[in-house]
Amino acid sequence: MATAMYRRAGVVEFHDSDEMIKAAIALSCQPVPSGKRIGIITNTGGPGIQAVDEAVEQGLTLARWSEAGRERLKQSLYAEASLGNPVDVVATAGADHYFAATDTLLKEEGVDCVLVFFVTAPFVDLDAIAARLKEATTGAQKPVVVVIETIDKWGGLIRKLRESGIPVYEFAEDGSRALAAMARYGAYRERRRPAWSSTRAPRAGSSSGTGARTATCRRSTRSRCSRPTGSRSRSSPRSRTPMTCRAWRSGWASPACSSSTRPSSCTRPRPGE
Repeated sequence: MATAMYRRAGVVEFHDSDEMIKAAIALSCQPVPSGKRIGIITNTGGPGIQAVDEAVEQGLTLARWSEAGRERLKQSLYAEASLGNPVDVVATAGADHYFAATDTLLKEEGVDCVLVFFVTAPFVDLDAIAARLKEATTGAQKPVVVVIETIDKWGGLIRKLRESGIPVYEFAEDGSRALAAMARYGAYRERRRPAWSSTRAPRAGSSSGTGARTATCRRSTRSRCSRPTGSRSRSSPRSRTPMTCRAWRSGWASPACSSSTRPSSCTRPRPGE
């Protein structure tokens, strides 16, 4: 029920503070995606599949490359690389490989957002990878998030990427969830807003199209709010005759029953008197 209400109202739903904060980090430094097609780059198989599973579960769809994009990947990466989605650049991929893969996916029309995952390896130049990722993402109109699994020794790599304006997460699922939240936000923001009318709907039984509340005073042929001639005294409850003024009976007056217009025979006090 709550999820349906949030979707109707255009509210991005999160299930815990950690998920919300990680999405907010990405929204604060990356552009909002125009769709939900994700491209994934990885240097190892397992976490890449984890990113795919979480992305699909969160409502994202796997992007497909054009023939030109696929050919560029083929020419830029190792022969052992996987050119599908996710793109597996293999563990020995260097800075140029990461640049080529990221730049290619960002230029693909069928890609709305990109997730880059890699486990740090001691036999590659990590500083160069950080520099080339910054180069590939600078000025991009699509969001990119990076997931790095490493040890404290290579913590400087994370700092350099974050200083470049690229959000970095610890687990593949975190990156997928952040991009999915961004995609939902983008969809809600672009959703067509209903045209609200400034005219209030008329109330049931109202004779006016503006819905304004009016009071009408029934007028006797003889006098306003008067008792029938020859009625008994008001001292006895059983002798009371109902007054013909509906406004007085309901407890609020209408302009027709103002103190200047009501007859002297109307003995019922006005509200507040």
